[in-house]
Amino acid sequence: MAASKEKYCNYIVFDVETGGLKPEEAPMTQIALILLNGKTLDEITRYTTFIKPYGQELGLTYQKAALDYTGITMAQIEGGKAIKEVIKDLIEIITQARSHNTHIAYKPILVGHNVKFDKGFLKYAFQYVKEDIAKYVEFEDHFCTMRLSQAKSAPEGPDLQYKLEQCCERANVELLDGHDAMNDTIATKELFVTHIRSLRESTGLAVQGEEGTKFRHSFKFEI
Repeated sequence: MAASKEKYCNYIVFDVETGGLKPEEAPMTQIALILLNGKTLDEITRYTTFIKPYGQELGLTYQKAALDYTGITMAQIEGGKAIKEVIKDLIEIITQARSHNTHIAYKPILVGHNVKFDKGFLKYAFQYVKEDIAKYVEFEDHFCTMRLSQAKSAPEGPDLQYKLEQCCERANVELLDGHDAMNDTIATKELFVTHIRSLRESTGLAVQGEEGTKFRHSFKFEI
């Protein structure tokens, strides 16, 4: 059956926990993602796993401070999936995310909180298994819920914080057990959906979905 060729991008909301601050020095310890329909903002699928050690031959190591911060143990890491299998799983999900339209213009878009940090680790992991993440997702562009929250809050003084916890609190989004990759991803998803629905409703472009809302004016954009 031929794809419907609908002209929208799906969203991959994701979060990684890591063994350090730089992808060339420390591996990921856990990854989670939620795939969203770009038109309705409804959830399509979700995925999470701990990740077995990788990159030791390149000098990647786990920093105790990073593991203490996230609460992830070496036993959890050792019980995870091999990085090659993780990337294979991600490619399968991304392929699913493009099934409605395989044109290069409609590759899925990554979403995260302070997403540049997470993207660096994801890109390194793809390169480690000799894959190019840009083949599969729109890697240069992304949505960052930290930046969206900054734009929506407007300046409110020097003490205003934009960590995930503070952004969720201001948007009335629940965040449970921070620093677990899936819990952070769920909260980031809710934060993202809150901002995007607000934007769509303010411009009259809201789309009906299972969890969704109201109306859409008709505009044409051709690619």
